[in-house]
Parts: sequence; structure tokens; C-alpha cells
Amino acid sequence: MSLYCWEIKKTLRRRSSAISLGLALVLAFGTALLIGLLDLRHSTWSSAGGRDEHIDVPAWQEVKNQLEWTKPWRGPLTTEKLIAAQRLYRGAVDDPANSDEHGLMYLDAWEARVRKPLGAMLGLLGNSAYKLYSAEQRAIGPERYGEFYARRQAMLEQDLAEQYKDDGDRQFFLAMNAQIETPFAFGWYEGTYLFAALFDDTCQFIGMLLCVAMAPLFAGEVQTAAAVLLAAKHGRAKLARAKLAAALTVTAVVYLLCAGLYLAVQVAFVGTGGWALPIQLSDLTAPAAMTYAQAQIWDMALGLAHCLAAVAVTALASAMTGSPFAALAAAGGVLAGLPALSNWLPAALGEALAFLPFVTHYNELIHTNLFRLFGLRVWMPWARLAAQPLIALAALSLAARGWTKRQVS
Repeated sequence: MSLYCWEIKKTLRRRSSAISLGLALVLAFGTALLIGLLDLRHSTWSSAGGRDEHIDVPAWQEVKNQLEWTKPWRGPLTTEKLIAAQRLYRGAVDDPANSDEHGLMYLDAWEARVRKPLGAMLGLLGNSAYKLYSAEQRAIGPERYGEFYARRQAMLEQDLAEQYKDDGDRQFFLAMNAQIETPFAFGWYEGTYLFAALFDDTCQFIGMLLCVAMAPLFAGEVQTAAAVLLAAKHGRAKLARAKLAAALTVTAVVYLLCAGLYLAVQVAFVGTGGWALPIQLSDLTAPAAMTYAQAQIWDMALGLAHCLAAVAVTALASAMTGSPFAALAAAGGVLAGLPALSNWLPAALGEALAFLPFVTHYNELIHTNLFRLFGLRVWMPWARLAAQPLIALAALSLAARGWTKRQVS
């Protein structure tokens, strides 16, 4: 235990590692803050008073507005609500008084008669017009939204028929879809979805900084207090295990701190109300019965697994090279270079590379992709999540053995 603690302290005291770990924390907090301040704000123009005036609504006010405007539509998303919302939308856009001679709606009328009365329902109507009806929203009659859930089911079946010839594969996803409760629960979902979807990019940069922090793990080793342990093969193996355990511990703790900072900023901006809503509000044909809370838990768990696997690969590169820079180059070649070449590699190898850390992301949850293992069908998100510990274990084992043999020789 003392050797393990000593390795943790050594990692944290190493200047390059401390800087990288600190940057990871700043990145998580700063990215979430920028998402809140920039992506949640709203800009528009107003012609009130006889002259055009630019209006920039800050994030906190826009979130407050959206929550207030969406309140009348909250609750079960019945077809009656959808019909009423589309009727309100059509009434506003079809009114000649709200448009110029070219048929373009005045921004003041858009804000007052469309955005404000509909709230988050506006985004859902636009999304369903494109995905379910393949038409412009203003061309869809309100009564057609009475077919909303039937059309969603038909679109999912159509997508599955195009993707899979095997009826068993299609039934696998239809069985998943049957667990989704309808009518959907509805509320302001857009802020929660935004933070959940954009966490992937943040996670990749956090993972890269963690890899930079751990690159000197073996390659930068200087014999000091460990000289006695390095005197025998058993001592070297013990030291290698302590190094790897310390690297994984620091990685997990820093990642969890980063995720915690990101979530804290998210809650500060958009609250927790969106977590109870189904992911189908933003991705209509998603087959999984998941809420945004469940999806974000999965995404962050996958991010942790990715970071641990990536650090394990970096540790292997560090054990096999004599320089932290060479270790980073080797790890980067595996984690970033190989996936970039996947389109030019044999199909089987390209599919295998898709399991490498950071290749997958939140949007995997909305896809209907399968992984087959000994005749069993496994939904690809779970297969990718399960693959990360296997990659990590293989890399850690090779790192420990490789570094120990190098010390012996």
C-alpha cells in the first residue's frame, strides 16, 4: 500500500502530469460554462419602435423563458396536444398580417406568435415534420399529427427493414421499442439534450490530457527510492503493479471530478427537470426506452471506461519506449491514427477498430446497430462499453510484463 501511495504522490508531483490534470479540470468546467453561456442564449431582431434593433437574450433569461413557455404543454405528449400545437403554428404562419410581401414572417410576429406560445413544442414539431412526414412544417395539416405515434413506429420499421435482412435482428429492436411508454412525457428537453450530446467532445479532450499525464509512467522512470525494489524480478513486478494501479486511480478520480464539474454547471443552467424525459423527444426513432438521465449516466460511464482504456494503452506504450514523447506518439497512433485509417482497411479489421476508446459517443444510443457474439445479439452501445475493460486489462498486463522484462534485460 505504501508503494501504491508513493506512486500516486509521484504522479501528482510530476510537473507535466500536474499541468495536464489541472487542464482537464479547467476544460470540463470551462466547456460546460461556454455551452451554457453561448449555446443557450438567443439572438433576434425587433422592429418595434419603427427601427430594427438587435436583441441578445442571455442564457439564464432564455432558459427561464423556455421553461415558462413550455409549461402549458408539459405532461403526456398526446396527439391532441400535437394537433393543437400544429394548429397554433399554422394559424400564425398562414396569417398574411404576420408576413411581408415575399411570404417571410416578421421576426416580431415569429417571437410573439410562434416561439413564445409553443416553447419546446416548436422544436419537436419541426423535428417530426422532417423525420416522420418528410415535409416542411408549414405544409403539414394539424390533423395529420394524430398519426404521430403510428408514423414513428412505421419509420422505425422502415429503417430496420433497410438495415437488416434477418427478421430476428429487426425483432430484437422492435422488442426494445415496445418497452417505450407512450404517450411520451414532455417538457423542456433541449437544454439537457444539448449538454448530454456535447459531453462527448469534452470527454475526448479530457482523455487526451489524461494520456499526456500518464505518458511518463514508465518512460520517465528515474531510480530513486525504488532502487531496492528494482533489485529483484519480484520487486520490479510489484513496482509495475503499483504504478499501473496508481495511474488508474488518478485517472478515475480526475475523470469523476471533471464529470462532476460538468454536471454541476449543467444543473446550474438547465436544472434537472429534463432528466426524467425520454430521449425520443430529440431522436424520434431511438429504439431504447431511456430517459436523458439514463442516457447521460451511460455516456459518462462509457467516458470513464474510455479514459481508463486509453490510459492503459498509453501505459503500455510508456513501458515499451524510453521517452514520454515516444509513448504519446505510439498511443496516439493507436487511439487516433488507426481509426482514421479504418475506411482503407479490411471490413473486419475496420469494425474491430470501432471498439477502440473514443470512437463511440452519445449518438450511439439512437442507432440500431448490433454486435453478434457466438450467435447472441448484443446492442452495440453495451458491446462497446464492455469492450473497454477488456482492452484495458490486456494493455495493463502487457505493460507490466513488458516493463519488467526490459528491466531484467
